[in-house]
Amino acid sequence: ANTYAHGHQDRMMDAVAAVRAALPADFPIVAGNVVSAEGVRDLVEAGASIIKVGVGPGAMCTTRMQTGVGRPQFSAVLECSQAAAALGAHVWADGGVRH
Repeated sequence: ANTYAHGHQDRMMDAVAAVRAALPADFPIVAGNVVSAEGVRDLVEAGASIIKVGVGPGAMCTTRMQTGVGRPQFSAVLECSQAAAALGAHVWADGGVRH
């Protein structure tokens, strides 16, 4: 399995679409990670049913410190969960919220 810190990219959409084509329609596919409604929409349209949300919020994650890229987890989960619900998909919060 591949893990990407940023799942809103063409390479991920292509991978999800390929996996979706090889599996039954009701088989759940988890993909991510994203932090925006647009990322959720694109992954769901590619064939994902569960979207991992979070870039940089984990205690062991170094993405935010090394790249300066990330988003506060609570606001990311709020936006992404609303988008997923509207599309009939689900989210999986990948990382924590402190304070």
